[in-house]
Amino acid sequence: MSHKLFPALGLVALLMILSGCSLFQSQKVPMPPPQATCEEAPETFAPYMDLAQRVPAFGGMFFEHDNNILYVYLTDLSQEEALKQAIEELYGPRWLELHKYPKEIRVLQGQYSYLQLKTWHDCLSWWVLPIPGVTMTDIDDKQNRITIGIDMSLKAAKKRRVIEALETAIERLNIPREAVILEEIPPVVPK
Repeated sequence: MSHKLFPALGLVALLMILSGCSLFQSQKVPMPPPQATCEEAPETFAPYMDLAQRVPAFGGMFFEHDNNILYVYLTDLSQEEALKQAIEELYGPRWLELHKYPKEIRVLQGQYSYLQLKTWHDCLSWWVLPIPGVTMTDIDDKQNRITIGIDMSLKAAKKRRVIEALETAIERLNIPREAVILEEIPPVVPK
């Protein structure tokens, strides 16, 4: 190698360091500005949006196949009859077609409506999915919450930084902290 090449390589390395090359810095992730808010949920597909629009207190539902019971969250338990009627009208024909109509619908006290969870989920997803180490976001119908997955293979220091970034985003978006579950979930690997 020529002696003339060494000074050029040294200069390139120095310029990379001084310019903040990503090889030498941790990746910056955009954060919501302080006092940001989540607007109304955009018109995107959501499995229960039709039910949520008919019964605003609806907070999600899940089916237990073992006992053939449909569990449904309501933020206002006085809307139980309206909910059961809406479920029958919207989903009854489909369940009869599949021979899986629930033998019972049990109503649970929910803390958040599906419309709230959908709005917060869509807003959070926009800000947190680009964070390296976040594996997924989901509306968790079984828990009446939003779940954010954190890569379980992260080392402790990196995991702490991911959690700190998520906590900051949740706080800045003014989403109740108890509405969000942070859980270690492996990344989705396409087949």
